[in-house]
Order: sequence, then structure tokens, then C-alpha cells
Amino acid sequence: MKLQKSNFVFILIMLVLLFVLSFLLWQRFDAELKQYTELQHTLMQHQATQTAQGIDVEISHIRNQMSAISLDGSWLSDIDLFENMPTVQESMFDRLKFYFPKMYAFSIASEKGEQLGGDIDFFIGDKCQADITKVASMYTPEVPYFNYEPYIHAKNGAYHFDVMIPVYIDEKKLVFFISFKASLLSKVLSNHIISEHQTYLVRKDIPDSIEVTSKQSREGLNRSDRLGPEELKLIKAEAFVPNTRWKVVVLENQEILNNFRVKRLLDAEVIYAVLVVFWVSVLWLGIFYENRRQNLLFKLNHQNQHDVLTGLANRRMLAEELNCMVEQVHKFNIFGAILYLDLNDFKQVNDSNGHKVGDLLLIEFSKRLAVLTRDADVIARVGGDEFVLLLKNLGKSEVEVASVVNEVLDRMKEELNDEYKLGDITLKCTPSIGVVIVNDKDLDVDSLLKRADKDMYQHKKQLKKG
Repeated sequence: MKLQKSNFVFILIMLVLLFVLSFLLWQRFDAELKQYTELQHTLMQHQATQTAQGIDVEISHIRNQMSAISLDGSWLSDIDLFENMPTVQESMFDRLKFYFPKMYAFSIASEKGEQLGGDIDFFIGDKCQADITKVASMYTPEVPYFNYEPYIHAKNGAYHFDVMIPVYIDEKKLVFFISFKASLLSKVLSNHIISEHQTYLVRKDIPDSIEVTSKQSREGLNRSDRLGPEELKLIKAEAFVPNTRWKVVVLENQEILNNFRVKRLLDAEVIYAVLVVFWVSVLWLGIFYENRRQNLLFKLNHQNQHDVLTGLANRRMLAEELNCMVEQVHKFNIFGAILYLDLNDFKQVNDSNGHKVGDLLLIEFSKRLAVLTRDADVIARVGGDEFVLLLKNLGKSEVEVASVVNEVLDRMKEELNDEYKLGDITLKCTPSIGVVIVNDKDLDVDSLLKRADKDMYQHKKQLKKG
């Protein structure tokens, strides 16, 4: 029982340790995943912010140059001539193209949205006319003229955005604006890619409407120009572009996180497998060591209480059992008996046949005693050829006990007096038996053994005389 309990405690401790280590390993995996996810989100936000700043720089540069040109009165001295002469318009286009190499088209319109001249291939649509009217109304000292917010205008083959400012020429309020193809914004997005997460430029007022991507404008998309519900959930970073109708959004690339998760999970599985192998090894070694230690203790304890040759109880164990027997007799008033046995002529057997045969005789004699006794009885070897039997719980009176003891002695005579076949040798070696009944008057264990020993020698003398 001690052996099983010891192993159970050790296994329980090892299981708790495995659980703790598994929990710590999972916590580490979860922490690394969260840290990586936070890092990616930080990177995405940086990408969105940098892209928005890049677009703002581009638009602000265009505005500043347009403001500088519009404030120069010599850039268009005769608005009527400009309005009626295509050559003047073409000259102006070439001049503006020099200042704005990325320019798609330019125009000058009245405050009502009527085109006065510009790029002859450019057509002012309804939305442009509405914006022109709005920009013209901004020309007051209280409102900065650059408050027009660009957005993408749909024109087949040339999706574009406008930058407009109101001007005052020859006492006329006009609107000067330049158009740029949407691909210019795509290049800005592409130049600020610092991660594998997808960047989109969308409308502030219509968050799911895609203006451009890092590869193309809305007209060249091979997909819907609207972000789907699932895509909107993947937006983890955004940044507004000042003085425009745009904001930059970055969608989380879940494949990146999944790849990292799978890789780290694989690493964790390898670590866990090594941990389990180590744990099993320690568990096996621990159980092996504990069993070995317990077996050694059991053997030492057994050797301490048993005879090495026959495996019977020795004097120490006999004394303990006899003490318990005496206590039980006094407590429960159930008597027992002590049988002291000595093999007659055992010395002659040793001298004639050798100690090896003598040892075999003792072993065989012990086996016959075991057959003649109950499990509750105790058989002890107390000397070379001396044995003691403790017969427990035989009755509540000496007469009853004596009757049982006589029956035992009769069986012993039949069993123990037979010849012993020890290999090629056949021997006959009978025992002398002394008997003492243990009753409620007996307290001294040593005196009981001495009385049994004395009775045995009396029996031996009678055999020699007879």
C-alpha cells in the first residue's frame, strides 16, 4: 500500500507540473500572438498615417503652386483673349504643364460653373459645375480659398480629381482648376507600402467607396468598387487626409497572422513534444527509482524480520508477533499456544551429508510446517534447527486449546515424521516439540519461550531414553 501511495503522489505531482508547464507554454504562445498582432496593427497604422501625409503633401504642393500662379497678374492679362483664342489656351496648357508635369487638364470657369476656356478635350460635368459654384462662393476674406476638398470624378478612360481655387481677374470672379488622373494617388499609396496589408483610399462620407488602391484607380478594379461587410471588419487602421474627402484605410491581411500563428503553433508543438518526452522520461525514472527504493526498503525490512534461508519469521518478528498475541489474549480472552520444535539428529545430517543437504532439509521442513498451519499463525526459525509456531485464537479455555493442540500434534507426526527426499538422498529426521498454552495469566514473553524451549528438551530426553 505504501508503494502504491508513494507512486500515486509522485504521479500526481508530475501531472500538476505538466499542467503548469503546458499552461505556461500556452500563455507564451498566446502572448507572442498578441504581441505580433499588436505589432502588425501598429505597422498598419503607421502605413495609413504615412500614406495620408504623402497625399496631403502632394495636394498641398499643387495648391501652393496654383496659388502662386493665380496671384501673378501677368499669367493671364486678357481674359477675353484667353476665352476666344485656342492658341492662347494651348500656350497656357503648355506653360502649366511645365509647372505641373502630372497635370491631366486645366480650365477656367465662371462663378456659375460656365467654362471660359482651358483644355479643349476636357468636359466639365454636373458635379464639377456644382463644385465650381461652391468654390467661387468661398472667395471672401473670412474663408480660405483652398478649402475645396478633392475627390475622384468618374470619366471613362480617365478617372481624375480636381484641385480648384477662386481667382479675381479683370474684376471678374473666376475659378481656376487643374485636373489630375487618379493614378497619381495610386502611386502615392504604392510609395508608402511598408507592410503586406492592403491599403485603400476611400471617401470620408462614403467609407465603403474605393477611390484608388496601391495598384490602380477605381476604373481599373477587377473587383467591386465597394468594400464588403467582411472587408470593413478587417479595417484595423485609418487616417484622414486633411482638406480632402478622402481617408486612408488599411485592411488586415489575415494570411500573415495565420501563417505566423501556424508557425508559432508548430514551434510550440515541437517544444511541447520535447517537454512531454522529457516529462515521460522523468516520470519513468522517478517511478523506477521509487519502486527500486521501495523494493529495497521492503527487502531490507523483510530481511530484518525474516530468516534468509527459509523465508520464515526470525526472532525479532517472532517477539513482535508474540507480544501482539499476548495482548490479544488479555484483551479478547481467546487463548493460543506456542510450539517449540527442534530437529533430532540434525547435526549428524550436516556432518554426514554436508551443510548444503542440511539447508535443503531445513527448507523442506519449513514448507511442511507451512502446510500444517493457518494463515493467521506464525512460523519462525529461531536457531539452526529450532522453530517456533504461534497458534492464535484457539479457544476460550485451556481444555479447548489443549484439544486443538493435540489435533495439530497428531497431524505433525504424520507429516513431519515422513522421509525427506533431497535429490538423490533420502533422510528421516523427526522433530521434538514443546508446547505452552498462552492464557490470560501470561504476560512475560521471554518466560513463555523459555517454558516452550524447556518442554521441548523434556520431549527430546524422553525420545533418547525410549
